[in-house]
Amino acid sequence: MPKIPYSLTLFATALAFFAVFAPMGNLPSDTEYSVATAESIVRRGSTAIDPSPRLRFLVKGIDGRSYSNYGIGFALLFTPIVALSDVAGHLLPINKSYFEQFLLSFFGTFCASYIVLLFFLIFTELGFSKKTSLLSLAAIASASILLPYSKIVHAEMPTTVLLLWFILWVAKNRRLDLSGGLLYGLTASFLFLLKPGNVCYSL
Repeated sequence: MPKIPYSLTLFATALAFFAVFAPMGNLPSDTEYSVATAESIVRRGSTAIDPSPRLRFLVKGIDGRSYSNYGIGFALLFTPIVALSDVAGHLLPINKSYFEQFLLSFFGTFCASYIVLLFFLIFTELGFSKKTSLLSLAAIASASILLPYSKIVHAEMPTTVLLLWFILWVAKNRRLDLSGGLLYGLTASFLFLLKPGNVCYSL
C-alpha cells in the first residue's frame, strides 16, 4: 500500500479540524461585492454588477455602469468557484446557487488548512523539530485568530497564504536573487490587488 505523504496528512487533518467550524454561506458584506463581480466576470464577461438591495454601495464607471469599489483582485479568486458551480449545475441535479454558496463557505477553511501546512514547512525549514513544529501548529490552529478567520471569507486569508508562501521560498533559498525579486514583485502586486492596504505588508 503506497505511503500517504506527510504534508497531505497534515493538510487533511487541519481541513477536518477547521471544517467542524465552517459556516454555511456566511459571507461578510464586503466579500459579497467581490463574489458578485466574479459572477459577472464568468457569466457576462464584465466586471460591472447590477445594483440590488444587497449591493447598494457601488461606484459608477465612465460607461455609466455600476462597479464594486473593492477592486478585482479578491473577485478573481472566486471565478473558479463560480465557473465550477455553473458546470455542476448543468451536469448534476443540484442548484448551482446553493452549490456555489457551499464552495464559498469553505474558502476560508481551505486557506486556513494551507496556512497550517505552510507554517509547518517554514518551521521545519528553519530547523525546528517535528514535535515542536506540530505543537506550535496546534496552538496556531486552535488558539489564534486563524480559527475564527477560517469560518468566514476575508481577503486576509489569501493574503496570509501569499506572505507565508514567499517566506517559505526565502527560507529555502536564504537569499534574494533576480528570480526571487520577480517572484516577490508578483506576490506584492497581487497583494495590492487583493486589498490596497496590503501595500504595508508588501513593504
